[in-house]
Amino acid sequence: MKSRILHICSLLVGGCAWLFAIATLLALVLVLAISWNEPDGVSRIMAAGDGVHIKSAYGLTYRGRVGHLISIVQAVLIIAALWGSTSHVSLIRRPGLIVLTIWAVLWTANAFYVFPQGEFGLVPATLFFFVCTLARTVTRWSVNKKSS
Repeated sequence: MKSRILHICSLLVGGCAWLFAIATLLALVLVLAISWNEPDGVSRIMAAGDGVHIKSAYGLTYRGRVGHLISIVQAVLIIAALWGSTSHVSLIRRPGLIVLTIWAVLWTANAFYVFPQGEFGLVPATLFFFVCTLARTVTRWSVNKKSS
């Protein structure tokens, strides 16, 4: 019974980590699609301001065509990391898990930076998804073929 509960918890945590990765990947694609026709524009996934001063997220703000390229590279990296994180080969799985954890750290740190008062519930949400991603990284780090 205890093993079954742990298995269910592991599935829920893994599902949340995947949900976070897919949702943020979709945010990248959306930003790219919206800003594609503005070669000199600035696209922000996470920002706050009063109209004069804008506080933008580091690594999630894209300027011009270079920004488009960066967002494409990030999207490809997240897709590759998701694929790699499911591998039975540790040389593929571990870098994928590390990239996904760093991605969750980036989002969480930016939520704390951009919304220090916890606006929109983004701080607790990203913190929750970071914990899920980190837990998935820890549990999948030493997976062998027989146990997965």
